[in-house]
Amino acid sequence: MENRVVVDDSGRAFNKNYSREIGSKNFQNVIAENDGTFKLTVKTNPTDLWVEYLNKDYLIGDFAIRQKKDLLVQDRSPNKTNRQNLLEIVVAVSLHVRKQGENIHLITNCPPRDWDKQRDLIAKSLIGPQEVIHKAGDLKGKKVEFFITQCNVIPEAEAAYYGYCYDLNLNLVHSEVWKSRTLIIDIGDQTCNYVSMNPEGDVYDSGSDSLEKGMFIVYAELQKWLMQKGVEKNQAEIIKHIIYGEPIMDGGQRVFYEPELNRCYAILEQYLYSQLNALLKMNNYQNLLLCGGSAKPMYQLFKNRYPKLNVICSDAAQMLNCYGAYILYRLSQ
Repeated sequence: MENRVVVDDSGRAFNKNYSREIGSKNFQNVIAENDGTFKLTVKTNPTDLWVEYLNKDYLIGDFAIRQKKDLLVQDRSPNKTNRQNLLEIVVAVSLHVRKQGENIHLITNCPPRDWDKQRDLIAKSLIGPQEVIHKAGDLKGKKVEFFITQCNVIPEAEAAYYGYCYDLNLNLVHSEVWKSRTLIIDIGDQTCNYVSMNPEGDVYDSGSDSLEKGMFIVYAELQKWLMQKGVEKNQAEIIKHIIYGEPIMDGGQRVFYEPELNRCYAILEQYLYSQLNALLKMNNYQNLLLCGGSAKPMYQLFKNRYPKLNVICSDAAQMLNCYGAYILYRLSQ
């Protein structure tokens, strides 16, 4: 049986996944074990995730936030074989299975800092038979069985370079970037990963690593500010409000948090600027490619900081790692 290729970019804040047949999907990276109780009558949306995996019930993403606010778990361990990360990767893959017992070639991710020592462990933790029972959403009532036969682990940010330079039909669409030197910055929740690329996709390791801070400090700063205003929000809720542009309310009054959020972005950008300038010679680059869900709000800050560089923020910034991993696989065939 031919393997179906599924790509999963499992971040600390969001899980992004893609297959040629199904397309792209994503969900917030937060879980809650289901204790059998719900706040109200269970009304689910087509994208809600409530699953049984290894004989345990889990609510995932937005459904978990709505129903189990006080039981939410966000595992920020640098070990990507942690239970939550593996659960969410397997659930993400199940969304792309089209036949029971299907063979899956999984491509997933790891920060450059941890790639060498974790890639084999991640692969070994995922290869084998998997079963996910869906209890909500489009797949409600279905037991999805599949077998992960292969698992390739690609450094985050490197894949995004290919996701930008090529389209999904393997056409080179940004030759001006492909033929020049590029720094890719993937601003994640827990880390900021950066990869340096010479022309035509030649990565050089001395210009690639992970910084210890990411969007987590933005969310933490905003959370403290909201608490001072008397508004209690956990970080999963804050991420949801920011990503989906949902208003934050204090009773019947809207909290205008956007100026404070911009201040928090500036704190992170200042940190990244000081770290990158200490580690890299920025005048060696022609392009600065931003990827991840935080690329858009950080774009203007980087553009102002580096006026001599071609600073790029694609509309598909959040999915570039997924698309790029698939393109890398296709180019290698």
